[in-house]
Amino acid sequence: MVGSIGIGDLGRILIILDTCILRGKAQDSSDMDLLRTISKSGTERVAVPWVVLEERVAQHAIEHMELHQRATSALQALERKTHWKPVVQLQVHDPEGVRDYWRKEYCSFLDVISTSESVLREAVFREANLLKPARLDKKTKTGARDAAAWLSAIEYAREHPEEKVYFVSSNTGDFGDGTSYESPMREDLEGLEGRFIHLTSLNQVLTQFTKKVETKEEWLSKAFAHEATRRLLQAQLSTRDGGRAFNDGFEVTAFRGSLGSGPYSAWATRWIAAPVATFESLSGFEAYEIGEKKWYTASVRWLLSGLAFVDRDGRPTFAPVSCWWDTRVLASTGPQLVVVRGGRPERLTPGDLESFQDKAPNMDAVVRPIEEEGDLEALIAQIEIPGQHSTFLEELRGRLLASSEAKARQEAQGQ
Repeated sequence: MVGSIGIGDLGRILIILDTCILRGKAQDSSDMDLLRTISKSGTERVAVPWVVLEERVAQHAIEHMELHQRATSALQALERKTHWKPVVQLQVHDPEGVRDYWRKEYCSFLDVISTSESVLREAVFREANLLKPARLDKKTKTGARDAAAWLSAIEYAREHPEEKVYFVSSNTGDFGDGTSYESPMREDLEGLEGRFIHLTSLNQVLTQFTKKVETKEEWLSKAFAHEATRRLLQAQLSTRDGGRAFNDGFEVTAFRGSLGSGPYSAWATRWIAAPVATFESLSGFEAYEIGEKKWYTASVRWLLSGLAFVDRDGRPTFAPVSCWWDTRVLASTGPQLVVVRGGRPERLTPGDLESFQDKAPNMDAVVRPIEEEGDLEALIAQIEIPGQHSTFLEELRGRLLASSEAKARQEAQGQ
């Protein structure tokens, strides 16, 4: 989560988005990817007022609630026509869970500026008195949230005179087209001339702050296949947020021995440590200059290999596993790598297994992260659970015991 902006970490330029900008673009659109690129580059900061964040989150939550209600009605109709127990069960609707998901999603690349009490009071006052940007919609007064978003941006600009603020809204009916304003919006802008710029589309932002440049697929493929890139991805997967795609379990191809030996399909509950990532392919790549750096966005497929907890014959056990992971990534020289989106992991196909040994990392590379990150004593204890023993697990247990003892000796020598 990028979080709220404080005075100590401000940038020279702040881009503030209105709700309609977020609502007008799909999360996986190229424009939103580029907006994430601007934000992650650190050259300019991208933010939303608190009221905008909550309005957009509420829109997602209401849409989800309506879809859930329709799904519930459809399942109830199915039950009435089914004379045996239906196999489909719908999860209990969790509106706060939906809201929490979308807050985290937006705050992963957007800062949040406060919507103060004084702004909220003024926004309600303007709606009650039909003062711009509030208005009368048929016979209903509306616009308090629009006013709160506008006034939050105005207040931020006044409190931070060292910054230039770009307010971005395609709602020209309420906010105007950025060339002239009705009262009291005209008075809101007094003293902010040259520091408060009103843009009316996301495309204007992208044109203003980015420049598309050429890049070669061969060069970019080599960059993603580089060891430094692999380590950057592995570091992200070791964090809770970086591994979100795997939090609810995932499909894998598991192996009865080392990687490639005795494959079978399985459901993994979690990685024991961050998996080893092997670059497979890329597509849909673009390059941009933002400030003085080049940034690249691409759809990249990785082969992930590691040790995971899997269900086997109804009981949990360790196993070496591999799976495909399709991602949308953001990268730059430096190097820097950010997974913008990650799909659901997929198990390997029989065709994949034919060439798997040429791609799979060796077991040393797979076990090493466990020795570096894992709670060795806890893992060893779990391996000792009756019924889990196998040649591979015995060898793993022996290796972890040796690592645990070596760590203990190092700690004793350091005291």
